[in-house]
Amino acid sequence: DPWYSPSNALIKNVKYNYPNMDSNAIKHGDIIALWNPATRRFLKMDDNNGNVTSCCTHSEDLPSGWPAERWLVVKGDNYNGYSDLICLYNLNAGRFMRMHSNGNVDSCCPISVNKLPPANLWNWERFKVVNVAEQYGKKGLVAFWNPANKRFVRMNSNGNADSCCVINSPYNMPKNWSWERFRSEEHTSELQ
Repeated sequence: DPWYSPSNALIKNVKYNYPNMDSNAIKHGDIIALWNPATRRFLKMDDNNGNVTSCCTHSEDLPSGWPAERWLVVKGDNYNGYSDLICLYNLNAGRFMRMHSNGNVDSCCPISVNKLPPANLWNWERFKVVNVAEQYGKKGLVAFWNPANKRFVRMNSNGNADSCCVINSPYNMPKNWSWERFRSEEHTSELQ
């Protein structure tokens, strides 16, 4: 693939860039970190079991020694009438994040980034990025909606990633929901 060639990349010399994010600013091939301002937690994947959680509260500056909080944005194809979907691949764990039909957010089995099955087989791994900055009056906030389960990813206060209830459209997130909003931090990286 032209956007990503090594299957087991390591990240070094990470620099932080806080763009005026909208859903179009997250591009295939970007490495991002996702921070929830309400819970003050980064979304991470455990490399032992693939659980998507957060270890602790932290400021929005991602420590350089935290590789489990970095996600590669992968093109997710179209599914269920939605285009421009993405998948989030954790380079540290070698797994794609998914939203299970029971509402839990976890991961699939370990898999190479360039072996992603088609959307009709793996639809839990696809997400629509929704710009919620205008809706909430804060720059840089996005939400991730899964079209298969019609739910938003959230980071709850106990550090577990899950989802709440079914929302039929990615553009109808209730205004009082704060656990579903993430600041997407783009990382300029060298891959080896």
